[in-house]
Amino acid sequence: MNPAIEICNLSFGYQKNLLLQEVNLTINKGDFVAFIGPNGSGKSTLLKLILNTLKPKKGEIKLLGVPNFRFTDWTKVRYISQKVREFNDSFPATVKELIASNMYHQMGFLKLVTPKLSKRIDQSLEMVGLSKCRNEQIGNLSGGQQQRVFIARTLVKEPEIILLDEPLVGIDQKTQHEIQQILIKLNQKLGTTIVMISHNLESIKGQSNKIFLFKDMDVFNYTAKEFTVHLSKKGEWVVNNSYV
Repeated sequence: MNPAIEICNLSFGYQKNLLLQEVNLTINKGDFVAFIGPNGSGKSTLLKLILNTLKPKKGEIKLLGVPNFRFTDWTKVRYISQKVREFNDSFPATVKELIASNMYHQMGFLKLVTPKLSKRIDQSLEMVGLSKCRNEQIGNLSGGQQQRVFIARTLVKEPEIILLDEPLVGIDQKTQHEIQQILIKLNQKLGTTIVMISHNLESIKGQSNKIFLFKDMDVFNYTAKEFTVHLSKKGEWVVNNSYV
């Protein structure tokens, strides 16, 4: 297997308080990975460590075989944060213009959307089911549609790895399912490695081949076949006989 992300003996904390301790995990190319666990257990922090916006106290992270502090081709690794849900609806741009803004360095001296770039925009919108919204004002779309536009905006870079921080929070159940199906399609048809933080424990087994549970400063690795989840009588989630 070819590793997309390798984490070796990683420890991280704020001031004197450790959040992650001696974490080891490997995500292979083509994996669909779910990060699960209680709030404050280090899920979002690990994404930031992978992206090299935070520095570990100890250990190493590799992206596509390269230590992440030396990694330079960030078009291959894209990140969709929770902040996309805070998007300003009054921003005066069409869907096409918003996606094109992620291709600025490929537009040449005159900063024009060439036919080749336009085709890539159309392909990315087709992947997320929004081809008919190409010329719509972004502010006129629903929250779920806007989330899909930001996924399309990521896709025009043709990344090998996409990291998503709770992309399903704050949208209705139908739209959650639609976005899950989009991510599954990206993973299965394009071979894109997906790493997604999720609190939707009941659905992740059907979409992820690996589940990483963050608990007590450690990260526990399960395959989809090994992973079990149910609600206790007290309404608490139980993952593989351990309370989350």
